[in-house]
Amino acid sequence: MKIWDDIGRVKADKVFWKGLAVTNSGSSQNDAANAVYTLAGTLGYTNAERLAIHTRYTAAGYTLPAIVLPVKILSFSAAKSNSLVDVMWTVTNETAGNHYSIERSNDGRNFSVIAQVNAAGNGLINDYSITDNQPYAGINYYRLKETSPSGQVTYSDIIAISFTKKQLLQVYPNPAKDFVKLSCGGLSGNTVLSITDATGKKMFSKTYSNATSFTDMIDTENYPAGIYLVKIINNGNMASRQLTVVK
Repeated sequence: MKIWDDIGRVKADKVFWKGLAVTNSGSSQNDAANAVYTLAGTLGYTNAERLAIHTRYTAAGYTLPAIVLPVKILSFSAAKSNSLVDVMWTVTNETAGNHYSIERSNDGRNFSVIAQVNAAGNGLINDYSITDNQPYAGINYYRLKETSPSGQVTYSDIIAISFTKKQLLQVYPNPAKDFVKLSCGGLSGNTVLSITDATGKKMFSKTYSNATSFTDMIDTENYPAGIYLVKIINNGNMASRQLTVVK
């Protein structure tokens, strides 16, 4: 039996005899082939072993259900983008109904979801990315959680991105409506804060002299809805955040 060559005689015999045990005199050979293939999954055979059984039986003319392999995470990474974090991943073997959750933690143990993305579900190699607009001061831990249509969960490895206080500008709430609170710590000397709209028009500007930190409440009630850039410059270092104003 060629399946012996693919998965070994012991496993081939085990799944074959157990498959026959669930059939009866009224079962066809195709029924028996399906029973063997189904039991390979129940018995915990690897995806490669199940694929080998599927391939052998379909090549012999039997009709089996389409094989569905779990999503394979090819890569998962994160990178700083000024004071934001871009999180990127590449996967394959997707099916309709898969979805991804990006989870973040400040201690590497307790994670919470910061974004969810539905899978393309086309079975191809697909690239995805999200941006964390509010990373923690210090170390940020990220992981990817993949959930299949049946509810099965797969996690990526955990990766870490570190920010010092100088690199962080806090903007909240975001999106904002009538006001936005801006704060930053770990400063020295003079700090220039500015808010500009998408055309580069300056909506707000302020200089903090010899401040180690600042917190300011900015009135955005008269700002048109849209995307704005909040930026600070301190000792030649620049940090920025995207601010969304809604009405």
